[in-house]
Amino acid sequence: MEATPGGSEPIPERLGDRYRVVRLLGWGTCASVYQCVQLDNHRTVAVKVLSREMATSKRWVSRFHREIRMTAKLCHVNICQAYDCGTLPDGRPYYSMELLTGEPLSSLLSRHGSLPERGAVAVARQVAAGLGAAHRAGIVHRDIKPGNIFLHRRGDGRVVVKLLDFGLCKRIAEQERLLGDSTQLTLAGMLVGTPFYLAPEQFNGSEVDTRSDLWALGVVLYELLAGKLPFMASNLPLLLLKIAHEEPAALGTMRNDLSPEVIAVVEKSLRKNIERRYADAGELLADLSSISARWGELFDD
Repeated sequence: MEATPGGSEPIPERLGDRYRVVRLLGWGTCASVYQCVQLDNHRTVAVKVLSREMATSKRWVSRFHREIRMTAKLCHVNICQAYDCGTLPDGRPYYSMELLTGEPLSSLLSRHGSLPERGAVAVARQVAAGLGAAHRAGIVHRDIKPGNIFLHRRGDGRVVVKLLDFGLCKRIAEQERLLGDSTQLTLAGMLVGTPFYLAPEQFNGSEVDTRSDLWALGVVLYELLAGKLPFMASNLPLLLLKIAHEEPAALGTMRNDLSPEVIAVVEKSLRKNIERRYADAGELLADLSSISARWGELFDD
């Protein structure tokens, strides 16, 4: 076994008796992802395995199993497809999924800063389609951000946007209310989403539903167009204050090439009052599709 780059866990040659490991794709505190060949059918897949450290925590094992259950329920072209799941001989849970080729949206943003309007709308439209499928299955993602949006390049060179990481997802019927103490907010913010993309209701004690995901997509679209986040601050309490009470800088003041229709989509997605946002992903998708129909689409559906 080789050592994991940047980590302490070795890279195994096999995962149980079902997968031969080809290479390490990524790793973190919580899990590692390997490119593997499934031995019984020779299919090349990605396999996500909970880390040994996290496997000692009932909370993280429960969260990982929830991710497996939720991902397995979803079958849509804009969601990374799960295939199989199980437990390794050492007790760690895993699941296999389609192997994606390309890069996360966050990498593209780090290189280019912003995208042309047409490209930004194309990405947002496919994210909205994937979210619509998740929401119809009764699932709120709760961590939509560029790092969880993957630009998958197919064999024919075309690009399909894929939603990743349903580890923070929550069944709509199981909403939880966050506490108001700032220390608890810090912890809660880390547990239920990346702070820059949190909707006001995710930290003010209101119910979180599918429209919170649409807010996060609005933040992503703003970031793609402006090259910066709509809300920035030096600490978490100040960031949450800005999200709750301040309006972001108008997109039209940063770029003069944006159409009024695209600006209107972002502004509606980022309305503080959840009742004044898009009612559902289908409504948002309809607006984005209407805009992109004028240009022709860059990516596949």
